[in-house]
This record gives sequence, C-alpha cells and structure tokens, in this order.
Amino acid sequence: MAGKNVIKPEKEIITSAKLGSESIFKDFLKEKHGYMPAFPEIASQEKDLHALYKYVRTLKGQSWEFEPSEPEVNPDVEKPASPDETKPPTK
Repeated sequence: MAGKNVIKPEKEIITSAKLGSESIFKDFLKEKHGYMPAFPEIASQEKDLHALYKYVRTLKGQSWEFEPSEPEVNPDVEKPASPDETKPPTK
C-alpha cells in the first residue's frame, strides 16, 4: 500500500533496487519472492509491463505516511460471539 511493504516494513518497495531498470523489474516479476507470487503474465506483456513499471517508478523516493485505517463496521451484520459467550454457564 502506498509504496510501502506490509510484510517487511524495513524493505520499502519504493526504494527497491528492483526498480533500477525495466529489464531488472521484468526479471523480478518472473520469479516468486517469499510471500509474493510470480507475475509471468505481466512480465510477458510489454505494454502491461511498461505501464506497471512506469507507475511504480512514480512511487520511488516519495515520502509516504502510512496509517492503516480502521475496518468499517456494518451495523447490519451481527458480530460473531466470542468463545466465552458460547460456553454453557458453569455451576
């Protein structure tokens, strides 16, 4: 989100060496990296690859403040009972 890295916050995407060139970025997308899957279909489509690379480069080096937002609560959806609420009363 916003060029940051939720899995490894110390390794921001926006400062990654993988953005050094479109060729490096393409090779990176072809392979799985830890939790990140490979994206060979994007790497093989020059138009899509170029558009994605160009976009991600706009994020590089920018100062982003990331504050996770609270999830929206839908009042029409019943909250699941906690485990303590489902236990029968003890005597």
